[in-house]
Amino acid sequence: DNVVDVGAQWVHGETDNAVYNLVKSFKLLESSHKINDSAKHVFADSTGEIVPQSESSKIWDLYYAISDLDEEDLKDYRISYGNYFEKR
Repeated sequence: DNVVDVGAQWVHGETDNAVYNLVKSFKLLESSHKINDSAKHVFADSTGEIVPQSESSKIWDLYYAISDLDEEDLKDYRISYGNYFEKR
């Protein structure tokens, strides 16, 4: 069971984003500039066990390596980003 759930806490875009504008006054979100600090992320497996920080850093490194793609590669892709990610 190899599932990584990055959670629902992400609001994509801070400029001209109605959702971001609604929640920013509640101080529930941090700037997207802070998300790249892998030392602040905590992962849990499907049983709820905390993944060691060394493994969490590897997960983020892999995620960023796959997601740092040329937009042209994704432009005509017709299935979910999750499916695309798995194929990479």
